[in-house]
Formats: sequence, C-alpha cells, structure tokens
Amino acid sequence: TVGGNPFLLDEPQATNLITYSQDASNSNWVKTAAIIVSNTTNAPDNTLTAFKLIGDTSGNVIHSIRQTPTFNANESPVITLHAKFSDLQYVYVGGLGRNPNNLEGYVWFDLQNGTVGFASSGYSGNIVSLINGWFKITVFCPISTVSANREARIGLSDTNGGQNYTGDGVKGVFIWGIQLETGVLGTSYIPTTTSAVTRNAD
Repeated sequence: TVGGNPFLLDEPQATNLITYSQDASNSNWVKTAAIIVSNTTNAPDNTLTAFKLIGDTSGNVIHSIRQTPTFNANESPVITLHAKFSDLQYVYVGGLGRNPNNLEGYVWFDLQNGTVGFASSGYSGNIVSLINGWFKITVFCPISTVSANREARIGLSDTNGGQNYTGDGVKGVFIWGIQLETGVLGTSYIPTTTSAVTRNAD
C-alpha cells in the first residue's frame, strides 16, 4: 500500500543478467582482494541472506567483486542492489565499459549518510532508504553501442571517488539482491541462482 491505499505494481518484462544474485561466495563472482562472509545479517526481506563484502589486507589496491554478463548493442544497462553500512563508508558500482565506445565508469555511494557521491561521466545513480538501515542503489550506465561481455563491478572504498585503499580484513558493507538489466529504469528485484531469470510484464 501507499499512504494506506492499495496499488498495483505495473512493470515491464525484465531479466536479471546477474547469476547468484544473493551469493557472492559463488565462483561466478570474481573476487579482487575481497572476502565474502555469507548470511551475516537480515536482508530487506527479513531473511538471513545478506552477505558482507570485506576488503582483505592487501595494500593500496581495488577491493571488489565482479561478473561479466553479455548484452546486445544499443541497450542501456541498469544495475540495482541493496546495501547497508557496516563499518566502511563507501561503495561504488558500475564498470561495464568493455568496448571502444564506452569508457568504464562508476558511481560512489555514502552508506553512512545515504547520499550519492562522485559519478563518472555518462553514469548516474540514486539511493533510496529502506528499512533497518538498508538502501536500494540504482546505477544508470551509458548505452552500449556494440554487443559485448561487459564487466559489472561492486567495490569498496574509504573515500568518495577513490578505488585503491589498504583493507584490514574486517571492515566492509552488507550487500543483498544484485541485479543487472537493460532498459530505462531499475525494476523490482529478480532473484537468481545458476542462470539469468526473466520476469514477465505485469
């Protein structure tokens, strides 16, 4: 309901191209100087399925997870995920610039203050407060002009706009429900495991 009144959710058909959308411990997720601790806190749906993304003790490097889904030319990728502050302030989301026409880029989010930070040229994002300290993050990426495998990355940072830092093997952020789709908006979350999942239009 909205304002005590019932409403219908009317969404287009959408496909979550990310696999294992709640389980970054799976090998489909490439870890770079990152540690995954599964099922560490309750997700926005009140299930114990959110994981903690932690930077390991590597010095002055990127700490992140990534996948490389494939999509077609002239499609506009949108990444959504749910994130919550634990003990590291910033998370950045994006990537996707894996062809000559689009440079890789990211949007940073401040999980302590619930605000959008620095954004690379052509990228934009928004953040919406949910229950129990959770935020829904959406990142709008430039249109791909060729078909390609394109990197989708979620990274940790101790500064707004920074990537490289020295982790301590403890600090990180809570993550749940990662989605990458093509279109002009981020639709509601579509859980996945071994393969992409399509939800029919409402």
